[in-house]
Amino acid sequence: MFYWLILGISVAPYVIFPAVFAGKTPPNTEMVRQTILFLANAHIAMTAYFYWDRGFRGIITANRRRYVTLPALAVVGSAVTYAATPGANLFLWWAVYAAWQNWHFGKQTFGVYAMVSVDQTPGKRVQPIERVLIYASIFAGALGVLWMMNPGQWTEETLLLRTVCGYITAAVAAAAVVYIIATRMPAKRAIFLLFSVLFFAPQYVAEKGSAAILTYSVAHSFQYLFFMAVVAFNTRTEQRENIDPKLIIALVFFGIMIVGGAIITIREDFGALVQALTGIQLAGRLVVGAMFGLVIAHFVIDAHAWRLRDKPQREFVMDRMRFLWR
Repeated sequence: MFYWLILGISVAPYVIFPAVFAGKTPPNTEMVRQTILFLANAHIAMTAYFYWDRGFRGIITANRRRYVTLPALAVVGSAVTYAATPGANLFLWWAVYAAWQNWHFGKQTFGVYAMVSVDQTPGKRVQPIERVLIYASIFAGALGVLWMMNPGQWTEETLLLRTVCGYITAAVAAAAVVYIIATRMPAKRAIFLLFSVLFFAPQYVAEKGSAAILTYSVAHSFQYLFFMAVVAFNTRTEQRENIDPKLIIALVFFGIMIVGGAIITIREDFGALVQALTGIQLAGRLVVGAMFGLVIAHFVIDAHAWRLRDKPQREFVMDRMRFLWR
């Protein structure tokens, strides 16, 4: 049931969003727009939950550079580079950001498939050919997104790159189907493999870049929120002072998700506000860059927090997901 829930919440945006955006201007009221953006951004703030979770603090203490120094550098570095990049070359900054974001999305998708694979065949890791197929689609997805980043004079080149990456993804999907049939792969594992290699497919078929990127961004966010909910609410707790510890966990969890998610959603507005208050454009650009640096810090932290080949993280996750790998 656990994996079918993951699959259901992952696929939902791929079904709902095309129906919303298909063939016409979407119902682009501000409420709908902000709701969709919130769904895509809410998971970013949830990284902060690791700092509150007592079971994870030992990992943070043992890796202060990863959890303190590098995130701080990501925020500062993002602010400075964004503010210092001339408008004519800002596409290059967005290209790095977007490619890194899609790589981050793809790594999580690979992680989900790895969990399914190990759970289906205990003791066996993802097979090399499966790794090649998934990472080929991730690499294509990281490059194929560049056409959405307002490339200016590079529009034709990025559209050509999008087409090439789309064909690569289609070829990878075809190879995956052949591999599934040849190996008689179990249905659950086969479905997740196909979903993994087709994760970025919307950006090759959608006419509107926003519709494409929001589809898989929300799918990624739903996956992450689901995993963090399991981590948060499946911890061992003790009754204290007539207050159910799970209530405290719920308040912290949903507080981070709602407040933090709202802040991340309107991050660019903070730059406009600072610029309006100070009258200094550079100050506004620094704030915008710093807010996007928070997202990059999320990439940096999560790349380590969910690295299950490391024993501390693996033991932490297996303790919270005791119903898996039995």
